[in-house]
Amino acid sequence: MTRKILTDRQQQFLNWITDYMALNGKSPTMQQLGDRFSMKPPSAFDVVNALVKKGYMRKVGRGSYRTLELIDELGQRADPNKLPLIGEVAAGSPILAVENWLGSIVIDDRLLKRGASFALKVRGESMIEAGILDGDFVIVRMQQTANDGDIVLALVDGEATIKHLHHSEDGDIILRPANETMQDINVRAEECLIQGVVIALQREL
Repeated sequence: MTRKILTDRQQQFLNWITDYMALNGKSPTMQQLGDRFSMKPPSAFDVVNALVKKGYMRKVGRGSYRTLELIDELGQRADPNKLPLIGEVAAGSPILAVENWLGSIVIDDRLLKRGASFALKVRGESMIEAGILDGDFVIVRMQQTANDGDIVLALVDGEATIKHLHHSEDGDIILRPANETMQDINVRAEECLIQGVVIALQREL
């Protein structure tokens, strides 16, 4: 089955629909798509129809029970166990902004049951003593609170970092690297935004 090349907008739709279905086990509504891409539902419907015509998904069911199903190049149902893969995060940019996506990554469905939200490609060696190496993919469960000792994804001054979380006696935040050559990051609680907790690791051999 030969599929036609997608436009940038169609690719963004396909990526987001794939990731939504992996997280929620069902396809988004046209209203949700419209809200996500700042367009009216009929316009979102037109983009979905283009994806159907180009062979990337199909509509199944009837009437109000009609839904979308992803298909592969052979026309078979595609693997839904995918998460959005996030790249380097620009200062002040939301973690899950479309412009930060590198694509999707397939994960074990058991991680979805643990609340896996997205994957992040690691850059740097600040967590090597925790077994997290440069180029690894960490699986993150999105949440805004965490316990001492958790490995968290945090935003400090708009920059994303992965560190062990600790709280000082006066309530400040300590972001501690797992690398004895690097120093802690100490910030006031209001200056640190917890984006999620690392729950798993994947590595390419």
